[in-house]
Amino acid sequence: MESDESVYGDAGMLRIKFGTSWKQLDICSEVKVIATARGYAPGLVIGHDGVQELMLIGAASLTRPLEALRLANNGKLKGLTVRIRKAAAHSTAPYECEQVGD
Repeated sequence: MESDESVYGDAGMLRIKFGTSWKQLDICSEVKVIATARGYAPGLVIGHDGVQELMLIGAASLTRPLEALRLANNGKLKGLTVRIRKAAAHSTAPYECEQVGD
């Protein structure tokens, strides 16, 4: 299967962090594989406020809603706009994720 987009992400990209406030994000890639200190991890390139960053998406509370959005969008995440936040301030709090617009 030929693709014009690499499945490997740039491990040197800035990584977005989430707090309890919503962040609106444009998804700029399909899922990529990122080399981390703990091995490979799934991630997306996202855009917000004129900056592109890497968002790791291995947490189940992110994977579930993103997968539902992907399936509803003909198998694609790229081009979707979502908003994401942590449900609480502690590090193990689940993420909340929902689509913005159509």
